[in-house]
Amino acid sequence: MKAKSFLSGVMIGTALAAVATLLTTPSSGRELKMRCKNNASKVRASVQQFSQDSNALARQLKTTTQVSKEAIKIVGTEVKESVDHWKRDVEPTLAQLKEDIDSLQKNVEKAKQLSS
Repeated sequence: MKAKSFLSGVMIGTALAAVATLLTTPSSGRELKMRCKNNASKVRASVQQFSQDSNALARQLKTTTQVSKEAIKIVGTEVKESVDHWKRDVEPTLAQLKEDIDSLQKNVEKAKQLSS
C-alpha cells in the first residue's frame, strides 16, 4: 500500500512539474513537444526502474526470510542440544555436591552434640 501511495505521489508530482514547466517556459511548440516527449520517456523509465527495484527487493526479502527461518531452526536445535549436554555433564557434580552438603550437615550436628 505504501508503494502505491509513493508511486502515486511521484506521478502526480511529475505531472504538476510538467504542467508548471509548460506554463512558465517560453519556447516554441516543437521544442516544447520534444521536451515533453523526453520528460515522458524519463518518467516512464524511472517508473519502470522503480518497479524493477521493488520486485527485486521483494524477492530478496523473501529469500532472506526463508534463510533466516532455516538458520533459526538450526541454531535453536543446537542450543537445545548444548543445554542438554551441559545438564548431563553437570548432573554427577551436583549429586556429589548434595552428598558433600549432607555430610557437612551431619558433621555439624555431631559437633553440636559433642560440644553440648
